[in-house]
Amino acid sequence: MQNEKCPVCKEVISKLYFTSDVVSTLKDNHAAICDPALDLYFEDALCKKYITTHLGNFCSMCKKQKNELRKFPTALSLQEHCDKAHHLHLCDLCLESKPILPFEQQLYKWRDLDSHKRNAHPACKHCRDYKAYDYDALTRHYREKHYFCDVCKKLGKKLRNPKTGLIEFEIYRDIDALRLHYRKKHHVCKNAHCADLAFTDQASLA
Repeated sequence: MQNEKCPVCKEVISKLYFTSDVVSTLKDNHAAICDPALDLYFEDALCKKYITTHLGNFCSMCKKQKNELRKFPTALSLQEHCDKAHHLHLCDLCLESKPILPFEQQLYKWRDLDSHKRNAHPACKHCRDYKAYDYDALTRHYREKHYFCDVCKKLGKKLRNPKTGLIEFEIYRDIDALRLHYRKKHHVCKNAHCADLAFTDQASLA
């Protein structure tokens, strides 16, 4: 498995156990089956058969319409097959990040896919075409591509996002936008070498 983190708590999972009992753990089941090649554990043989049969890029519509298990070498080839053969479309963000098997992914008509992406996946306020799978992914994008004001963070100054209603720190498109914010809202040194520094009060400049 490529992602070794729990999709809920984000902790690294040392042993991945598949079970139909939401409160059961691997320690509870002394009859659990291990697949050494996959490094996975299953509650019983039926569970193992179901999971291992469907691991990979399988088409759910071929299974539903023809009772045929068609496996594709890549997620992209699965998407292309669904487009051409079934006139249905997978959400690329869900396919990449949603913690379910590919054949469990929802298929959409074009208009429904557009609505799904608008409502289910948050957009970057600065990058015109960028959407993230969830708000955790969007925050990582902001940290990597944009700027937060450390002074506002220190002071705990947040704004309400008009689109989501969430209270969050302001994000600046680039370093020039952040410097302009520094000059307008905080105390900055006049020395050009200190353009990227801002302070909460005049006394801190001394």
